[in-house]
Amino acid sequence: MAPQEIQDYVIAHELCHLEVNDHSDLFWNHLSSIIPNHQEKREWLRKNAGQLTI
Repeated sequence: MAPQEIQDYVIAHELCHLEVNDHSDLFWNHLSSIIPNHQEKREWLRKNAGQLTI
């Protein structure tokens, strides 16, 4: 299972899609307003996603 801060990132990412359906600049700006360091969380997922279990 991912660390809590990564889980929070994933939830925030998906909730942002309620406002913006794509991954446009508007989407990333919206996510940045919620999780300013979202790039770090996204990178963590890229590196570790294959190791995660449900």
